[in-house]
Amino acid sequence: MSVENEFEMVQTCGLCEMIIPIENINTHPCLEGYSKYYVNNSTLYFYPMTDNIQHLKRKLPMTTNIPESKRKFKTGLSFDEEELLILEVQKREALWNFQLDIRQRNPKERNKLWQEVSEALNGVISPETAKNKFKSLHDTYRKIIQSEQKASGSATPNTTRLWQHYNNMEFLRDSCLVKTTASNISRTRASFNDSDQSSEETRNVRSGI
Repeated sequence: MSVENEFEMVQTCGLCEMIIPIENINTHPCLEGYSKYYVNNSTLYFYPMTDNIQHLKRKLPMTTNIPESKRKFKTGLSFDEEELLILEVQKREALWNFQLDIRQRNPKERNKLWQEVSEALNGVISPETAKNKFKSLHDTYRKIIQSEQKASGSATPNTTRLWQHYNNMEFLRDSCLVKTTASNISRTRASFNDSDQSSEETRNVRSGI
């Protein structure tokens, strides 16, 4: 008997957690009304996909009705929760686009938006944890973009395989490149200033000043 006959290929519904044989996925009730679905190849979970190419997620346990002082927040997030965090931050441009008017990015407004992000994750993490977690993801993505800028030709790393959130963080590419360019310009200016100062000191020594 072949391996294919011995073992039935299955995947898990990301909404109801039911394990479904692959050939029966299209008739699964959670996909009713949807023409497409998305499969996470890392977990083998599948999700209904909307017309704007967003895949639905299973709702997390609601904890926002518990007073924040008594709420037990998570310190870590699952892959799906990290994806949801990225999506919710992307919706709130003031949290990541430093080129927006400062009035849209004032501390009070940003704190309000981080609170919204926490609530969008059903309160499983605090606003401060959401902020710190996204900063960590942002830093990772920026380092990857910087390494791509340094590499060239066949030496360019296949970052889409190296990091699971690479594609979802693409909305930050332009801002990361702007920051990288600005940093390079600052270093170049500093180098020129040091060079000019050194040249001026040499001229002064020669002229006996």
